[in-house]
Amino acid sequence: MTPEQRIASLGGRISKIYKQANEELTEKVDSFFANFEKLDKKQKALVDAGKLSEEDYKKWRKNKLLMGEKYKQLRDNVGQTMLEANKTAAAYINREIIPSYATGYNFEGKSAEDKLNGYSFDLINENAVKRLTTSNKTILPYKVVDGRRDVRWNTKKVNSAVLQGIIQGESSKKIAKRLMNITEMNKDSAIRNARTALTGAHNSGRQDAMHKLSEDGVIVQKEWFATAGDSRTRDAHLELHHVVVDEDKPFVNSIGRIMFPGDPNAHPANVYNCRCSIATVIKGFRKGMEPEPEDSHVIAEGQDISETWERRSDEFDFEIEDIMNAQGFDGLPRVVSKEEFDKAVEESNFIAQRTYTAPDKETLDAYRDQLYHGDWYVDCSTGGAQYGQGMYCAADYNGKLTDGIKAEMAHYQKLGTERYAEQLIPKSEEEAISYIKDFYKMDDTALKMARKTAYDDEFMEWMNKQSVETKRGFGAFKAEVEKVDLGRLDIVKVEAPQYTETLTLAKNAKVVTYDEIMGKYKDEYLPKHSYELQKNKIYDVGSYAASLGYDAINAEGHGESGSYTVILNRTKCIFLGGD
Repeated sequence: MTPEQRIASLGGRISKIYKQANEELTEKVDSFFANFEKLDKKQKALVDAGKLSEEDYKKWRKNKLLMGEKYKQLRDNVGQTMLEANKTAAAYINREIIPSYATGYNFEGKSAEDKLNGYSFDLINENAVKRLTTSNKTILPYKVVDGRRDVRWNTKKVNSAVLQGIIQGESSKKIAKRLMNITEMNKDSAIRNARTALTGAHNSGRQDAMHKLSEDGVIVQKEWFATAGDSRTRDAHLELHHVVVDEDKPFVNSIGRIMFPGDPNAHPANVYNCRCSIATVIKGFRKGMEPEPEDSHVIAEGQDISETWERRSDEFDFEIEDIMNAQGFDGLPRVVSKEEFDKAVEESNFIAQRTYTAPDKETLDAYRDQLYHGDWYVDCSTGGAQYGQGMYCAADYNGKLTDGIKAEMAHYQKLGTERYAEQLIPKSEEEAISYIKDFYKMDDTALKMARKTAYDDEFMEWMNKQSVETKRGFGAFKAEVEKVDLGRLDIVKVEAPQYTETLTLAKNAKVVTYDEIMGKYKDEYLPKHSYELQKNKIYDVGSYAASLGYDAINAEGHGESGSYTVILNRTKCIFLGGD
């Protein structure tokens, strides 16, 4: 999702908040002014009859409206309703801060990889951003609502609107309309806050990525891009259009210094409602800091360390990671072209696939980038590590991408989607209702209609009146909504991005069958390490195979593919590059 798409989406959700607040207040405002209008007509009749002066009539209106208890109750109610709406809008904004930062950071990193031959940039996920925000280095522009100040501002606006109506001699209906404009003012302010915050977060991510590039030896500058040709662009930002500075230097305009568009440390006049952006200008590498050539790939040849290995629990949380590191198996793999990959498959007679599921495209790309370039994180939680810990894949030892492998991938794509969906299951009826309305883009009436069991005449009549957005959401999710128990959302429609990885192994990879390694583990290893709490005892058959120097385990006969293979040595993996 681009920054502008994210801002537009958030603006739509914020507008709904204030629409609801407006509906809540309209009834109360209309009721108050309907009662006032009755009294007002009587006083106006006295003026027309010459029994009350125009000046006394205005005083009466002012006192009745601004000093009456019912008016004060209405004024306070407006202030409180706006406060709650503003708090909700702020929560919506803050929820998008971290994804915006991550998008900006990863965008710069991936752009640098495209421009710099041989350079690899570690992408970041949202959890990592959360950890970064605890440091002094990264400051994200979270929105905080000052309750007292917010209520005081809205109370002042209410009094001002009513007083202006009285001075202008407006009817009660016109004064009521003035009053309701306050909701629109709060909504516009919230949307401006959203743009300010998300622009700042996105560009903060880009700025931090530039700093990381500089630390890696890249000569980096940044260029300011104003929204040129637009009457809303402030002159101070037009001054900066196409200005280029070093990544660690601020831009300087007539207002002051600013590191990037939306910089929360800059003067507010330089920041608020900014739509500008920055871009990286890469000049190459500083001398002596060029990346190593691609042919420097190191292949680790495992040895038997099963009796000499010593557990390093202070460095590695998991036994498998400790042993892989001791063997050098956590080094980097090769990522090659289709032509090179096909040649490698011919040499090894081995081909395999594995699949990933993620909540968004950025996270999916981060998973792949970590596998290719980062720390090797072996996650066996989905399948339960039945054949030992390691990286699982569905494989064929004749070098054919069989229908069985494809069927396994479809199975694990389904499992991955269901696993992600479980995280979205609401824990209460209230949360379920909120989820349905937000995710399916439905109001209360749409929700009620969605739970009808048939397309009856009432439903069809209602459906014809709905917006295109509601119709689209309804058509896509009606089957799931009909089955929803509002106390527990059993079925959630999730469209999580997925990617199927294709890989092979180096021709000299040492592969052991599961039956063979399990036999050695049970018959040879465990009898010598029978007591439970031995410090360096190996508790997992995958870890044991890695400790003997094996690169992979072949669980023959498992699944539709005919083999589940557990990869232990990443340096002997060869991945098919591209999308």
